[in-house]
Amino acid sequence: MKKKLFNLAILLFFIGLTIYVLVVNGDVKQIPNLVKQMDMKYFWVASGLIFLYLVAGGLQIKDLVKSTGYRINYVQAFFLGVVGMYYSLITPFATGGQPGQIYVMKKQYGIPVSVGTSVTLKKCIVYQVSVTALVILMFFYQLPFFKNTDTNLLILVIIGIICNFVGTIIFMMALYNGKLLIKVIRPILNYLTKFKIFHKINKDKIYDMINDYSDVMNALKKMKALMIRQTLITILQLIMFFSVTYFIYLSFGYRDAPFMKIFALQTILYAVVSFIPTPGGAGASELGFYSIFASFFSKEVIIYAMIMWRMVNYYAIILFGGLLLLVNTLLSKRKDALNSKTRLHNLGIAEQQKE
Repeated sequence: MKKKLFNLAILLFFIGLTIYVLVVNGDVKQIPNLVKQMDMKYFWVASGLIFLYLVAGGLQIKDLVKSTGYRINYVQAFFLGVVGMYYSLITPFATGGQPGQIYVMKKQYGIPVSVGTSVTLKKCIVYQVSVTALVILMFFYQLPFFKNTDTNLLILVIIGIICNFVGTIIFMMALYNGKLLIKVIRPILNYLTKFKIFHKINKDKIYDMINDYSDVMNALKKMKALMIRQTLITILQLIMFFSVTYFIYLSFGYRDAPFMKIFALQTILYAVVSFIPTPGGAGASELGFYSIFASFFSKEVIIYAMIMWRMVNYYAIILFGGLLLLVNTLLSKRKDALNSKTRLHNLGIAEQQKE
């Protein structure tokens, strides 16, 4: 409960900070006029891309669950995808997404925790590898831009890319040899736990998690068709998600910058803020947007553009996810009846697998 309140406090703090920046550096009275001047069709395209991103996430989860021998329909898979996004956006490092999905799979759909964990890990692995490859590719594509940019910004970008790359290397090590990875990190963890700040690290839990990753990766290697489908859906999702910024740019009447330039810079911005320990990268995302895209918008517009961008790819998802979870809770009794067939089917599969 304390963690939830703390995360909520952080989120509200950065919302308040954004409003404060708007009031100090912008003119709130100009917002209605600015909205009237916007080309709203591009704003709705940006919003539609986020919705399609969630739709694709549902297809991805349905495909992953099906590969385990269990069954859920698309509406249930879509709900799982939204649950994952919602809890990822309101928790530091997106740590709440997977547990939230596993909980719903177990409670509502009768899918065992071990299978739910496998599903979320497969999705996480494909996503991490795909996004890291895209980030590195886009960085070299936009290398001339960063050569001429602020040194501090360049350092942050490089740190973000390195963090993503290291994360992918860890995944790859888990793929080929989980035991070797444990041998590599054991002395590091032993050293860190000597310090009071890291004293509560559960080393056994980390080792178990690495073994789980290794098992899932080995299973993925044998399911090449599934891996190809998941990778293609993930790439499509990333293209939709990172394209939002370009359509926000167009909605304010700008036409000079090419799509690939803004797409590439947005991809890199994601890498920079993805390892910031605030819910949804709150604060860092806004600052990063302001720093990277300052040359693409006028000083009078960039703050408003930043708010519209965050409204589409962050606050709208939180609002939609929160409402969906509220409806799910209010209709839980009726949903129990609707989900009973799915739950009974999956419980039967679980019993068969035990035998």
